[in-house]
Amino acid sequence: PGQPWSVEERSRLAAIGERLCGEFETAGLTGRRLLWRLEREQILRDLECFLDEDQRLREEWGVVPAAVELGYHLCYGSPADEHLVMPKDMGILVEISNAIVSRLSRSIDFLHLPVPKDRTDAAYFEPLRSLNVLAGTEVMLGLIHYDDAQGDEARIATASNYLTSFGVATECGWGRTDPARVTGLLESHTRAAQAP
Repeated sequence: PGQPWSVEERSRLAAIGERLCGEFETAGLTGRRLLWRLEREQILRDLECFLDEDQRLREEWGVVPAAVELGYHLCYGSPADEHLVMPKDMGILVEISNAIVSRLSRSIDFLHLPVPKDRTDAAYFEPLRSLNVLAGTEVMLGLIHYDDAQGDEARIATASNYLTSFGVATECGWGRTDPARVTGLLESHTRAAQAP
């Protein structure tokens, strides 16, 4: 919000529109030449109008379109699937989350908070009692770990004492995960979702 669409961004969208129109024309999907020329011009004008209208609404209302999901993944950094800093508890995560929520003019769709593999203890989860999120915000706890069904169950059981509702996820994203682990992680998620 507050940032107008730049000339470069407008040019990029126009170039994408031109390219896609050209691809449809080449594929023979556009019908009569004269009508297509008029339709193509309208499509490209509509793209420009979309950016103008989006910018006007953001300036007037200061909003991100409601269709755009907003979520936060709070992370301690995890190269090689290990935290750079081992957290003493979820205190700093809760503090940051509450600060984010208090300063936004829109809702947060999801909030993802990591849980280290060796933390099944109540002390780690205790700060969740102070978490202030708006209704509709899905809290996702990153407590699923590779090949650790028993630990996953223990982390879920402990977290359940501090939050009445939460989703489960891995501690961090899968971008750097060993591909050989993906099947096991999917199975872990399935087990967690099916647990009573």
